[in-house]
Amino acid sequence: MRPTKKRRIDQETLEVEVNQIIRLEDHLKNAIDDGKSLNGLSDLLKIAEKEMGRPQLLHKCLYAIYRTFSLLISNGWFNSSGPRSQNTILVRQWLFKRLDQFFDLLGELFQHAEPLIKEAATQIPLTLLKQLSSSVSSAAETPQIHYRTFRYIIPKYLRAKSSLAILVG
Repeated sequence: MRPTKKRRIDQETLEVEVNQIIRLEDHLKNAIDDGKSLNGLSDLLKIAEKEMGRPQLLHKCLYAIYRTFSLLISNGWFNSSGPRSQNTILVRQWLFKRLDQFFDLLGELFQHAEPLIKEAATQIPLTLLKQLSSSVSSAAETPQIHYRTFRYIIPKYLRAKSSLAILVG
């Protein structure tokens, strides 16, 4: 059976949107390596917020954002020793606002109908918390938890019963 014209158009649109996410993520990888603008992160967050009703696209976008934050953390953008310039402080504040925006979005997705979205929403914050805590621990040379992130995400888990069931089950 041949796909209908509408289905073909929907599939083509999905491919274009997925390619946009891939391009933004690739651009961000290069920007992180080169120390350039990270504004593409805001674009990815806007796409994720807009596409909450399209699980396939949302899932792709969530993991693109996750991989970007993981790369930023591993490259020391959230925690670094040494003197801090005013520019470094401003960039770090901007990054924490984007991280909080991502955590807020993930908190909204704890109740999503799609199981893979719900699972991603519950696992990504804890994974990023672990990475941030490792970053803080290596900088301080003693085991620590990234308290700011811990304090921000834990209430979201406590308010959402289904997220606790996913974590335990």
